[in-house]
Amino acid sequence: MKPGPAAEGTGVLALAVTAYALLFDDPAGFVVAGALLVYLVYRAHLFLRNITRVVGSLAIFRKVERTIVRQGGGTGVETTVTYEPRPGLAVGVEDLVPPVAVQDGEQAYDTPESGKIVVRHRLKFMAAGVTAFGGIRLAARDPFFSGSLDLKHSALMTPSITVIPTGTSLTSAAAGSGFDEHHEEGQAVLLKGQETRSYREYVSGDPFELVDWKLSARHGKLYIREPEAMSGGSPCVIVDLPDPGHPLSDDEMTRYSMAVNGAVEGTYRRYGVCPLLLIAGGEVVASLPPEVPEEELFGALAMVRPTEQTVPVYRYLDAATVQTHLRGVRKAPGWEGTFRERLGTFISSFGSEDGLSYFWTQVTGTLRRSRSNGVYLCTPGRGDISHLVQVVLEARHLGFDVSGCTLSGPESAAARAELAACGMERMEEI
Repeated sequence: MKPGPAAEGTGVLALAVTAYALLFDDPAGFVVAGALLVYLVYRAHLFLRNITRVVGSLAIFRKVERTIVRQGGGTGVETTVTYEPRPGLAVGVEDLVPPVAVQDGEQAYDTPESGKIVVRHRLKFMAAGVTAFGGIRLAARDPFFSGSLDLKHSALMTPSITVIPTGTSLTSAAAGSGFDEHHEEGQAVLLKGQETRSYREYVSGDPFELVDWKLSARHGKLYIREPEAMSGGSPCVIVDLPDPGHPLSDDEMTRYSMAVNGAVEGTYRRYGVCPLLLIAGGEVVASLPPEVPEEELFGALAMVRPTEQTVPVYRYLDAATVQTHLRGVRKAPGWEGTFRERLGTFISSFGSEDGLSYFWTQVTGTLRRSRSNGVYLCTPGRGDISHLVQVVLEARHLGFDVSGCTLSGPESAAARAELAACGMERMEEI
C-alpha cells in the first residue's frame, strides 16, 4: 500500500500543525494534528476494507483463440474480469502471462460497465510443454492510497495451453481443436550425386560454403548440401530433468526448456533421427531409440519439467578407476595383511557388475542401441550429480565423445568442473 497525493498532503499538514503547536504552545494545534492522523488511519482502513471486498468478489473468464500452439507461435487472449465496485475506488487489472510466453504487443483494456474489465492481448510461446497462465494482477487506488496484488489461485490461471515443439506434425485431434498454424516444414530433398548425399534446410551455425544457392533461390529458403562424410550417426541427447529439491526460477526453467528443445530439434533436422534419454536422478524416465516416430520424439519433450527423484542416488566407479585405486592400495606402505585385503574387496565392490543397478544397465543399453557417435548431455547442474558422473564415465568407456550444456551461474560451476574431470569435452552455458 502506497500513500497518494491526498495522504501525503494530509501528513504534511499534520506535521505543520504539530510544529505550530510546539512553537506557540497551543493545545488546539495538537488536537487538530491528532485529528488529521486519525483521519489518515481511517482512510487506510477504508482502502484495505474496499480492496478486500473487491478480491472476494473477483471472477474471471479467459478465452483464448487456441489451446494448442506451435512453439514460437502466438495466440490471442481475451480475459473478462468482474468484481463488486466500491465507492471512490478505481480498479485496474493485468493478465499475468505464462512463464514460457512473452507478450506480443501491449495489453488493451475496455470497461463496458462498472465492475467489469475486458483485457485483450496476444502471447508468443517460446518453449514446449503444457503451461498455465500466471493469474491476475489487481491494482486499486483511491484519493489517499494505492496498491496492487498478484492473485495466483488455480481458478485464475485457466485454461492450460499445450505448446507443440517446432517440427512436430499435429495429430488430427489437434487440428480439430481450432489450431490453424499448419506451416509446411521443409523436408530434406534427397538427390543422388557423386559428392552430395542429400539436401536439408540451413540450421544456425552451418558453414555458408555448404549452401546450395541455386536450390535456395528456387525454394526461397536456404538449403545445405550434405556430403557423404556427414552421414554419420547422430548424437544421443540425454536430458537430466530438474530436481524439485533444487527449484529453478521461471526464467531458468524457460531457458532450460528452450535449450533442450533446440538440442533435440537441431539434431533431428540435421540427421533425421535423435536418440533421446530422459533421466531423473538414478531413474530412466523415457528412452527413445533412433527409429521412434517424429511425433513421439517431440511429444516426449512435454516431460521436461521438475520431476521428483524417487530412486536413491548411489555411487559407482568404472572398471579403470577401480583398478587405479587398487594399485594404490597394493603400493601403500604399512597396509599389510587383513586390512589391505578387506579394503581391496570394498573398493572392488563399487565396480562389480554383480552389484550394478538397473539404471546403469538401462543407460548402457540405450547408448549401445542408439548407434550414435557421441552424447549431448543437458543438465541444470544443480544438486548432487553422481548419476551424471556415471553416465559420462560409461559414455567415455564406450568410446563416445561427450559434450553438453548447463545453466549458467555459480550454482552450476561445481557441476561443470566435476563433469569435465570425468571426461566431458565441452560444456556450454545456457
